[in-house]
Formats: sequence, C-alpha cells, structure tokens
Amino acid sequence: MSTILIVVTTTNQKRQLGTMAESRSNVEERVLQAAKQVFFARGFHNSSLRAIAKKAGTSESGVLRFYQGKLHLLQTVFAACWAEINENLERAMAVAVEQDPDPRHVLVELMRAVLNDYHAAEPRMHFMLTTFGYQDAVGHIIDDEPGTDADSEARQQYHRYLTRIYSLCDTVVAQYPVFAKAGISGAGLAQMFIAMCNGVQGGWYAAKLEPGIDRPQLTEEEAVRGMRLFLYQSVNHG
Repeated sequence: MSTILIVVTTTNQKRQLGTMAESRSNVEERVLQAAKQVFFARGFHNSSLRAIAKKAGTSESGVLRFYQGKLHLLQTVFAACWAEINENLERAMAVAVEQDPDPRHVLVELMRAVLNDYHAAEPRMHFMLTTFGYQDAVGHIIDDEPGTDADSEARQQYHRYLTRIYSLCDTVVAQYPVFAKAGISGAGLAQMFIAMCNGVQGGWYAAKLEPGIDRPQLTEEEAVRGMRLFLYQSVNHG
C-alpha cells in the first residue's frame, strides 16, 4: 500500500513540475513578444522594463526571472528577428532553385525576398534599420552591461544571413568568369547586393519619416529588374 502511495505521489509531482515548466515557458515567451511590441513601437532607449512587464501581464521581477535586463531582451529580440528573416529567405531560395538553379536567378529572387520582407514586417524592419548596427554584428557592450548567450545568438543569425549572400555570390562569380575578368569578386558582388538592399530599404524608411516630401521611390520590382539586368547583361556582353 505504501509503495502504491509513493508511486502516485511521484506521478503527481512530475505532473506539477511539467505544468510549472510549461507555465514558465509561456511567461518567457509572453515577455519576449511584449519586448518586440514595445521596442518596435518606442525604440530601445525609450522603452522600459515596466512597460514590457505590463504588456506581458507580469511584473518587472517576473521579467528578470528570465532576462538579465533590457539589454538581454534587446539581444534576444535581435536574435529572434534575424532567425525569422533567415527562415523567410531560406524558403524563398528553395522555391527559386526549383524554378531555375542558375545562381543568378537565385540571387535575383533572394533580393526580391529581402525587399519583400521589409513590406511584410515593416515595424520589425524599421526597428532593425534604426537599432541593429555594426557593433551589434561583432559584439559590443551597452551601458557597461556584459554580453549574453542571446548576444552570441544574434551575431550567429546575422552571420548566417551574410554567409548565405556571400556564398551565393561566390557561386555566381565561379560559374560566370566574366565577373572576375571585370575585376568583380564574389565578396565584391555580395557587398554590392547588400548595399543595394540596404539602400532601397533605407529610402523607403526615410520616406516614412518625411511623408510631406514628394519624391519618387524606387519600387521593389525596379530594384529586382536592375539586379537582373546587371547579372545577365554582364554575361551577355562579356
């Protein structure tokens, strides 16, 4: 009889521990989603742990159970944003390869995906354009707070984004020697690609900040056509 009672008690304890773990995970996720919403709306420096806690339906101490502070939350949000971007681009590249495995076509469609991602998630992209910078990419310290595992994850996700672009551009240059003959390396092509994407997105964001200024905006399709023209005409006239 005693043995049976012990088994029953142990099972109940396991269930309770499982429920507690599930509850803990749920609160942690709510805090992360709340941090995204608050950061995207107010920016990092104008956001507070109190506002994030309120949005998550918990207390500041509840936030600090999972995150060391506002910087830790920022780094976690960066990592989540880059992971989401990478997932979107991977899906787009898989579709592009099925359509046409030519690396030029895949690169063109990758640009389309990068620019389309801006429109699909403008609050996130506005936040990333204004907050994520070179120091975040290489690791840094804000207000003397040490880096965290989330900081490392954010940099890994960002480097994953860059590696995809650089690798694809290396393939283009290797497959079409005309680029190397013209003095364009894989790294050079990758930097042109990134600069063009960043420039187009930055122009869109600037237009949002100055809606009263009437000026023509480069469209996503124009940018994609420009990249396609450069990649294919270079080969045809090489």
